[in-house]
Amino acid sequence: MILFCEFNPTLRKEYRVVDFEKNKVNTFSENFEYPTGEILDSMLLVDKLSANSTLLTYLGGKTGELFKNELNKRGITPVIVHSKDESMEEILIRSRSLKTTIRGEYPVLTNDEEETLFSKFNELLQNANIVLIAAKGNPNIDSTLYKNFFNLCYKNGVRVLTAPNEIEDVIDVKPYLMVVDKEDLENYTNFIIKTQSQVVKASNIIFEKGVGVLVVNSQTGVMVNTKGASYRVDFNDLKYSVSKFDKNKLNAGIALGIERGYDFEMTLKLGIACAIIESAVKNREAEMADLKALMNDIHVHIIRGEM
Repeated sequence: MILFCEFNPTLRKEYRVVDFEKNKVNTFSENFEYPTGEILDSMLLVDKLSANSTLLTYLGGKTGELFKNELNKRGITPVIVHSKDESMEEILIRSRSLKTTIRGEYPVLTNDEEETLFSKFNELLQNANIVLIAAKGNPNIDSTLYKNFFNLCYKNGVRVLTAPNEIEDVIDVKPYLMVVDKEDLENYTNFIIKTQSQVVKASNIIFEKGVGVLVVNSQTGVMVNTKGASYRVDFNDLKYSVSKFDKNKLNAGIALGIERGYDFEMTLKLGIACAIIESAVKNREAEMADLKALMNDIHVHIIRGEM
């Protein structure tokens, strides 16, 4: 089972206006209300491939109830810790030339609620093969608690995949797989990275801290490094221009590939397809056929193989 941990659940109300004009009354052409979150969005994508998944989150108030109901409509029954604070709500306004988000305050969990969240996590971990944890989206989540989720995974031998805001946030809790941007790796290692060998050299510093796999994203492509091997996917090989690369969706695809026992190349292709699917499929939800077609377009270059 893949355990998805959504620590910043948000109920979004989206309004679409063809040509938004400031200081005027605008009429929306479409409106939607739906649950969202970095990890939840990743889970919803791989669930189209019938993933064996469980969602852990916290919800509170009327907003939390609406969030849960929307998930139930999608056939998802999350494991919920009930909070006293109202869940996060945001309004998204889209037009041809504008995208504006109006967000409420982040909820604060009480000590009891944080203890319950950790207890639920511990229970679910007993049946989990892989865990996905995003960057700490809610700044009110206790940093020690956040790291303890990783520490518990490490203690139980369960692989955890993450895409932190800062490498320093998780480097000392030994995630199995970490996805970072090239610029973040440069900032952490104080290296200027221009070549593949420099990526490998910088990755070795990360491996010394106990990380198992490092995925490095850049404008031109992705490098995947382990202690003994390196692989590359070039965006120039693709039919589509990559306008968005979602690191959490990459992790979701890789987690599904691992859980199903796919070989490394197939797992990486699935992960990359999930990460860039929004570049290929626009103005509608991606389907399983879209992911499969995109996977066929991805070529994995072996830079150095396992010895």
